[in-house]
Order: sequence, then structure tokens, then C-alpha cells
Amino acid sequence: DAKICPLCWKLMTVAIKVLDHALRNDFGFKHLLWVYSGRRGVHCWVCDDRARKLQDSGRAAVVQYLSAYTGGGAEKAQKVRLRDPIHPSLAQALEIVEPQFEQYCEEQGLLETQDRWTQILAMIPEASIRQELNEQWRNSSRNAAAKIADIKKAIRKNISQTKFS
Repeated sequence: DAKICPLCWKLMTVAIKVLDHALRNDFGFKHLLWVYSGRRGVHCWVCDDRARKLQDSGRAAVVQYLSAYTGGGAEKAQKVRLRDPIHPSLAQALEIVEPQFEQYCEEQGLLETQDRWTQILAMIPEASIRQELNEQWRNSSRNAAAKIADIKKAIRKNISQTKFS
């Protein structure tokens, strides 16, 4: 009997919406089946003939297209890939995610303590942004909504000054 945290289920639901939109609208797939396997999470079975006939390289290209971050593993933190202008697929994903992100951060306490917000800031590729926000929040009692606004402002400011690669 697989049990899942209700807060985690909300995150998986948002991820399904983002991936479903991209698979249908960016790749034109029509026959998608979303399943929850318990221990291994949510999976999508793409049942279109075109998808089933893809070679490994084609499948890898779809995964690469849907990946919004780089890095990971024991030696390296994941970083969100930011570019200006933002790719239309990422812009659409942002529209799906953003309305629920602030509430999710509040519920999970993702920005409450320095240990928690440091993990979130580690995903921002620009060290200057991470440092600026960490210093700004260290001696303040800003809530998650204010911190999210700070992140957006700092990233927009940096994008207008430099181009991310």
C-alpha cells in the first residue's frame, strides 16, 4: 500500500500538468496515460505510434528538451538554465507552475530558514544573485511571498544586465 504525502502529491500534479502540456502541444502526442506506481512515482506512457517507434536518441532528445536544469549528482548542485529570451516551452511551464509555487513554498517551509533557502538559491546559476539574496534575507523576517518577489526581481535585474548562457 503506497502512501504519499499530500504536499508532495500537489507537486507531482503540477509536474504532470507541465509535462502533459509540453508533450501534447510541443510534440503533438495525443495518447498519454499517467500512472502512479507507488514507490517509483508518476510515469507517463506515450502510446502514439510515432512515440513508440522512436529510437533511443529520439527519446533522449525529448527528455533533453523537457529538462529545465543542468547538473545534479553528489558533486554538483542542479542549476536552472536561464536564457533571455525564455524558451516558449519554459514560459508556458512557468504559467502553469507560478500560481501554485508561492503556496507550495509556504506549505513546505522552503524559504523559512537559511538552510532551506540556501538549497533553493543553489539552483540559481549566478553566484551574485545567490549572495545578494542570502545577505538580504539573513537578518530579516520576510515571508515566502516576499522572498519569491525578491528572487524574481533579482533575476530580472540580472537578465537585463547580462545574458545567461
